[in-house]
Amino acid sequence: DGLATSMPLLIVGAFFLIPAFPPVPEWDAAVEPFRDILLVPTDITIGLLSIYAAFNIAFMLATRYETDPIQCGLISLASFLIMVAPITEANYLDATGLFTAILIGIITPEVYRFFKTRGALVRMPPGVPPAVTMAFRGLVPASFMFVFIWLVRWVLEWDVPTIIYT
Repeated sequence: DGLATSMPLLIVGAFFLIPAFPPVPEWDAAVEPFRDILLVPTDITIGLLSIYAAFNIAFMLATRYETDPIQCGLISLASFLIMVAPITEANYLDATGLFTAILIGIITPEVYRFFKTRGALVRMPPGVPPAVTMAFRGLVPASFMFVFIWLVRWVLEWDVPTIIYT
């Protein structure tokens, strides 16, 4: 479900490939000055596929687990970005980082559910607005994920996206 929710973005982004790379060779020269502009939607949709996957997979799995899907999606997205940093020329943000995004998108709701079932989420006193309470509930799983991903990627120096991709 997580990847399927990204399909409208990918399809619309792919539509822009047709005028950017016309099927008639004679039209190519006319399109060349506008190609970069025509490819902006493609770059933002297909070019950032792994970002959408990291969020959507965690969101959909958290929804099935009846945990907080927004928190899981955001934690997954941030964990993915920690894993693929430094961001240069969209490294691993497109389909090359997809398996890493899938892995993090699955692990994040599992971690969130682990802490939730053990009562290890931050609880706020009565009277605190629900939005604030929900935000603080994600502190423990977010801290765990960020530290874990940081340790794997930057302390142990395991470049997981490169290991998976190659």
